[in-house]
Amino acid sequence: MIRRNETGLTILGYALAVLLAVCGGTGIFVPGFYEPWLERYGLAYSQVFVQDVVSLALAPILAIAIARARRGSYPALVVWAGISLFAAYYFSFYGMDKLATPLYPAYLAVIGLGFYSLAGLLSAVDPEDAAARAPSRAAPRFGAAVLGMTGLFVPLWTILVIRMIRTTVVEPAATVFLLDLSFLIPAALYAAVMLWRRRPEGWFLGSVLLFKSFVSGILLSGGTLWDAFAGRAWDPAQLGLYLFLAGAGGAAFLSLTTGFARESRNAAAARRGGSPAAR
Repeated sequence: MIRRNETGLTILGYALAVLLAVCGGTGIFVPGFYEPWLERYGLAYSQVFVQDVVSLALAPILAIAIARARRGSYPALVVWAGISLFAAYYFSFYGMDKLATPLYPAYLAVIGLGFYSLAGLLSAVDPEDAAARAPSRAAPRFGAAVLGMTGLFVPLWTILVIRMIRTTVVEPAATVFLLDLSFLIPAALYAAVMLWRRRPEGWFLGSVLLFKSFVSGILLSGGTLWDAFAGRAWDPAQLGLYLFLAGAGGAAFLSLTTGFARESRNAAAARRGGSPAAR
Protein backbone atom coordinates (compact mmCIF):
# COMPACT_ATOMS: atom_id res chain seq x y z
CA MET A 1 0.00 0.00 0.00
CA ILE A 2 2.88 2.38 0.73
CA ARG A 3 4.28 2.98 -2.73
CA ARG A 4 7.59 4.54 -1.70
CA ASN A 5 9.83 5.52 1.21
CA GLU A 6 8.36 2.83 3.47
CA THR A 7 11.60 2.37 5.43
CA GLY A 8 12.10 6.09 5.96
CA LEU A 9 8.50 6.60 7.04
CA THR A 10 8.80 3.67 9.43
CA ILE A 11 11.84 5.23 11.09
CA LEU A 12 10.04 8.55 11.43
CA GLY A 13 6.98 6.79 12.86
CA TYR A 14 8.85 4.84 15.53
CA ALA A 15 10.84 7.93 16.50
CA LEU A 16 7.55 9.78 16.88
CA ALA A 17 6.13 7.00 19.08
CA VAL A 18 9.15 7.20 21.39
CA LEU A 19 8.91 10.98 21.73
CA LEU A 20 5.16 10.85 22.37
CA ALA A 21 5.80 8.43 25.23
CA VAL A 22 8.64 10.57 26.64
CA CYS A 23 6.75 13.87 26.43
CA GLY A 24 3.47 12.45 27.69
CA GLY A 25 5.01 10.43 30.51
CA THR A 26 7.18 13.29 31.73
CA GLY A 27 4.29 15.72 31.82
CA ILE A 28 2.16 13.26 33.79
CA PHE A 29 4.63 11.92 36.32
CA VAL A 30 7.02 14.84 37.01
CA PRO A 31 5.39 17.20 39.55
CA GLY A 32 5.28 20.87 38.59
CA PHE A 33 6.85 20.17 35.22
CA TYR A 34 4.90 22.95 33.46
CA GLU A 35 5.42 25.66 36.06
CA PRO A 36 5.63 28.61 35.71
CA TRP A 37 4.60 28.45 32.06
CA LEU A 38 0.93 27.62 32.54
CA GLU A 39 0.27 30.57 34.85
CA ARG A 40 2.36 32.90 32.72
CA TYR A 41 0.36 32.20 29.55
CA GLY A 42 -3.04 31.67 31.14
CA LEU A 43 -3.25 27.97 30.30
CA ALA A 44 -5.12 25.40 32.38
CA TYR A 45 -3.33 22.36 33.77
CA SER A 46 -6.22 20.19 32.57
CA GLN A 47 -5.37 21.09 28.98
CA VAL A 48 -1.82 19.83 29.09
CA PHE A 49 -2.48 16.93 31.47
CA VAL A 50 -5.18 15.36 29.30
CA GLN A 51 -3.07 15.91 26.18
CA ASP A 52 -0.17 14.14 27.90
CA VAL A 53 -2.42 11.22 28.85
CA VAL A 54 -3.62 10.90 25.26
CA SER A 55 -0.06 11.21 23.92
CA LEU A 56 1.18 8.47 26.24
CA ALA A 57 -1.74 6.22 25.29
CA LEU A 58 -1.22 6.78 21.57
CA ALA A 59 2.50 5.96 21.65
CA PRO A 60 2.12 2.14 21.80
CA ILE A 61 -0.90 2.31 19.49
CA LEU A 62 1.27 4.06 16.91
CA ALA A 63 4.02 1.45 17.22
CA ILE A 64 1.50 -1.36 16.72
CA ALA A 65 -0.20 0.46 13.83
CA ILE A 66 3.13 0.89 12.01
CA ALA A 67 3.91 -2.82 12.33
CA ARG A 68 0.45 -3.85 11.14
CA ALA A 69 0.42 -1.32 8.29
CA ARG A 70 3.71 -2.73 7.01
CA ARG A 71 1.98 -6.13 6.88
CA GLY A 72 -0.84 -4.72 4.75
CA SER A 73 -3.50 -3.48 7.21
CA TYR A 74 -5.24 -0.46 5.74
CA PRO A 75 -7.01 0.61 8.98
CA ALA A 76 -3.62 0.55 10.73
CA LEU A 77 -2.23 2.79 8.00
CA VAL A 78 -5.03 5.29 8.62
CA VAL A 79 -4.35 5.20 12.37
CA TRP A 80 -0.63 5.77 11.71
CA ALA A 81 -1.39 8.86 9.63
CA GLY A 82 -4.05 10.01 12.11
CA ILE A 83 -1.67 9.90 15.07
CA SER A 84 0.92 11.76 12.99
CA LEU A 85 -1.68 14.48 12.41
CA PHE A 86 -2.52 14.53 16.12
CA ALA A 87 1.15 14.99 17.00
CA ALA A 88 1.77 17.79 14.50
CA TYR A 89 -1.43 19.60 15.49
CA TYR A 90 -1.50 19.37 19.27
CA PHE A 91 2.21 19.74 19.95
CA SER A 92 2.08 22.95 17.94
CA PHE A 93 0.32 24.40 20.99
CA TYR A 94 3.30 23.45 23.15
CA GLY A 95 5.69 24.96 20.64
CA MET A 96 3.79 28.10 19.72
CA ASP A 97 2.48 28.77 23.24
CA LYS A 98 6.10 28.84 24.40
CA LEU A 99 6.03 26.07 27.02
CA ALA A 100 9.79 26.30 27.41
CA THR A 101 10.23 23.24 29.59
CA PRO A 102 13.39 21.10 29.30
CA LEU A 103 11.48 19.09 26.68
CA TYR A 104 10.83 22.07 24.41
CA PRO A 105 13.27 20.70 21.76
CA ALA A 106 11.35 17.43 21.88
CA TYR A 107 8.07 19.28 21.25
CA LEU A 108 9.58 20.80 18.12
CA ALA A 109 10.82 17.38 17.04
CA VAL A 110 7.34 15.88 17.53
CA ILE A 111 5.82 18.62 15.36
CA GLY A 112 8.34 17.94 12.60
CA LEU A 113 8.09 14.16 12.80
CA GLY A 114 4.30 14.33 12.78
CA PHE A 115 4.18 16.70 9.83
CA TYR A 116 6.68 14.83 7.65
CA SER A 117 5.16 11.46 8.53
CA LEU A 118 1.71 12.69 7.55
CA ALA A 119 2.95 14.33 4.35
CA GLY A 120 4.92 11.23 3.42
CA LEU A 121 2.00 8.88 4.00
CA LEU A 122 -0.45 11.07 2.10
CA SER A 123 1.87 11.11 -0.89
CA ALA A 124 2.75 7.42 -0.65
CA VAL A 125 -0.79 6.01 -0.60
CA ASP A 126 -2.56 5.53 -3.92
CA PRO A 127 -6.02 7.18 -3.70
CA GLU A 128 -7.42 4.69 -6.21
CA ASP A 129 -6.20 1.80 -4.05
CA ALA A 130 -7.77 3.35 -0.95
CA ALA A 131 -11.11 3.85 -2.70
CA ALA A 132 -11.04 0.32 -4.12
CA ARG A 133 -10.74 -1.11 -0.61
CA ALA A 134 -13.87 0.64 0.66
CA PRO A 135 -16.26 -1.77 2.41
CA SER A 136 -19.70 -2.12 0.91
CA ARG A 137 -21.31 -0.75 4.07
CA ALA A 138 -19.18 2.41 4.09
CA ALA A 139 -21.09 5.67 4.48
CA PRO A 140 -18.93 8.30 2.78
CA ARG A 141 -21.61 10.97 2.88
CA PHE A 142 -21.97 10.57 6.63
CA GLY A 143 -18.21 11.10 6.91
CA ALA A 144 -18.50 14.07 4.56
CA ALA A 145 -21.23 15.62 6.72
CA VAL A 146 -19.13 15.26 9.88
CA LEU A 147 -16.10 16.81 8.19
CA GLY A 148 -18.22 19.55 6.65
CA MET A 149 -19.34 20.67 10.09
CA THR A 150 -15.84 22.01 10.69
CA GLY A 151 -16.93 24.92 8.50
CA LEU A 152 -19.08 26.09 11.42
CA PHE A 153 -15.90 27.09 13.22
CA VAL A 154 -14.99 29.61 10.53
CA PRO A 155 -17.42 32.34 11.65
CA LEU A 156 -16.74 31.57 15.32
CA TRP A 157 -12.98 31.92 14.95
CA THR A 158 -13.39 34.93 12.66
CA ILE A 159 -15.39 36.80 15.32
CA LEU A 160 -12.65 36.12 17.89
CA VAL A 161 -9.93 37.18 15.45
CA ILE A 162 -11.74 40.46 14.77
CA ARG A 163 -12.16 41.04 18.50
CA MET A 164 -8.46 40.35 19.05
CA ILE A 165 -7.53 42.87 16.36
CA ARG A 166 -9.89 45.54 17.67
CA THR A 167 -8.88 45.18 21.33
CA THR A 168 -5.16 44.54 20.65
CA VAL A 169 -5.38 41.77 23.26
CA VAL A 170 -4.17 38.36 22.12
CA GLU A 171 -6.74 35.63 22.67
CA PRO A 172 -5.53 32.65 24.76
CA ALA A 173 -6.66 30.42 21.87
CA ALA A 174 -4.82 32.40 19.20
CA THR A 175 -2.77 29.36 18.14
CA VAL A 176 -5.92 27.48 17.18
CA PHE A 177 -6.86 30.24 14.74
CA LEU A 178 -3.63 29.67 12.83
CA LEU A 179 -3.90 25.88 12.80
CA ASP A 180 -7.61 25.63 12.03
CA LEU A 181 -8.18 28.49 9.60
CA SER A 182 -4.96 27.97 7.66
CA PHE A 183 -4.67 24.18 7.58
CA LEU A 184 -7.18 21.92 9.29
CA ILE A 185 -10.52 23.38 8.20
CA PRO A 186 -9.56 23.76 4.50
CA ALA A 187 -8.31 20.16 4.47
CA ALA A 188 -11.48 18.91 6.16
CA LEU A 189 -13.76 20.79 3.75
CA TYR A 190 -11.80 19.49 0.76
CA ALA A 191 -12.04 15.93 2.05
CA ALA A 192 -15.75 16.42 2.74
CA VAL A 193 -16.41 17.46 -0.86
CA MET A 194 -14.36 14.55 -2.22
CA LEU A 195 -16.13 12.05 0.04
CA TRP A 196 -19.57 13.43 -0.82
CA ARG A 197 -18.77 13.01 -4.51
CA ARG A 198 -17.20 9.58 -3.80
CA ARG A 199 -13.94 10.68 -5.35
CA PRO A 200 -10.85 8.54 -4.60
CA GLU A 201 -8.97 11.51 -3.16
CA GLY A 202 -11.39 11.69 -0.24
CA TRP A 203 -11.19 8.20 1.23
CA PHE A 204 -7.76 8.14 2.84
CA LEU A 205 -7.56 11.84 3.73
CA GLY A 206 -11.13 11.83 5.04
CA SER A 207 -10.50 8.75 7.19
CA VAL A 208 -7.36 10.32 8.68
CA LEU A 209 -9.18 13.55 9.53
CA LEU A 210 -12.10 11.64 11.07
CA PHE A 211 -9.69 9.70 13.27
CA LYS A 212 -8.21 13.01 14.39
CA SER A 213 -11.74 14.29 15.09
CA PHE A 214 -12.40 11.23 17.27
CA VAL A 215 -9.20 11.70 19.27
CA SER A 216 -9.76 15.46 19.57
CA GLY A 217 -13.26 14.87 20.92
CA ILE A 218 -11.90 12.56 23.62
CA LEU A 219 -9.09 14.95 24.53
CA LEU A 220 -11.27 18.06 24.71
CA SER A 221 -14.08 16.26 26.55
CA GLY A 222 -11.58 14.98 29.10
CA GLY A 223 -10.20 18.46 29.70
CA THR A 224 -13.67 19.96 30.09
CA LEU A 225 -14.79 17.23 32.51
CA TRP A 226 -11.58 17.74 34.51
CA ASP A 227 -12.44 21.43 34.87
CA ALA A 228 -16.02 20.60 35.85
CA PHE A 229 -15.00 18.18 38.60
CA ALA A 230 -12.32 20.60 39.80
CA GLY A 231 -14.91 23.33 40.27
CA ARG A 232 -13.58 25.56 37.48
CA ALA A 233 -15.74 27.29 34.89
CA TRP A 234 -16.85 25.08 32.01
CA ASP A 235 -19.35 25.32 29.19
CA PRO A 236 -21.91 22.49 28.81
CA ALA A 237 -22.47 23.46 25.18
CA GLN A 238 -18.76 23.05 24.47
CA LEU A 239 -18.77 19.66 26.19
CA GLY A 240 -21.68 18.60 23.98
CA LEU A 241 -19.75 19.67 20.89
CA TYR A 242 -16.66 17.76 21.99
CA LEU A 243 -18.69 14.62 22.71
CA PHE A 244 -20.24 14.96 19.26
CA LEU A 245 -16.78 15.16 17.71
CA ALA A 246 -15.76 11.98 19.50
CA GLY A 247 -18.95 10.05 18.75
CA ALA A 248 -19.68 11.15 15.20
CA GLY A 249 -16.01 11.25 14.21
CA GLY A 250 -15.41 7.77 15.60
CA ALA A 251 -18.53 6.35 13.95
CA ALA A 252 -17.66 7.87 10.57
CA PHE A 253 -14.05 6.67 10.86
CA LEU A 254 -15.21 3.11 11.56
CA SER A 255 -17.69 3.32 8.69
CA LEU A 256 -14.93 4.15 6.23
CA THR A 257 -12.39 1.62 7.52
CA THR A 258 -14.20 -1.34 9.11
CA GLY A 259 -14.03 -4.26 6.73
CA PHE A 260 -10.94 -3.06 4.85
CA ALA A 261 -8.71 -5.84 6.17
CA ARG A 262 -11.23 -8.59 5.50
CA GLU A 263 -11.98 -7.40 1.98
CA SER A 264 -8.28 -7.17 1.26
CA ARG A 265 -7.92 -10.84 2.22
CA ASN A 266 -10.90 -11.73 0.03
CA ALA A 267 -9.37 -9.90 -2.93
CA ALA A 268 -6.05 -11.65 -2.39
CA ALA A 269 -7.76 -15.03 -2.20
CA ALA A 270 -9.72 -14.31 -5.37
CA ARG A 271 -6.49 -13.52 -7.21
CA ARG A 272 -5.11 -16.88 -6.05
CA GLY A 273 -8.23 -18.62 -7.27
CA GLY A 274 -9.63 -19.60 -3.89
CA SER A 275 -11.78 -18.27 -1.06
CA PRO A 276 -10.64 -17.30 2.42
CA ALA A 277 -13.33 -19.48 3.92
CA ALA A 278 -11.77 -22.52 2.32
CA ARG A 279 -8.35 -21.80 3.82
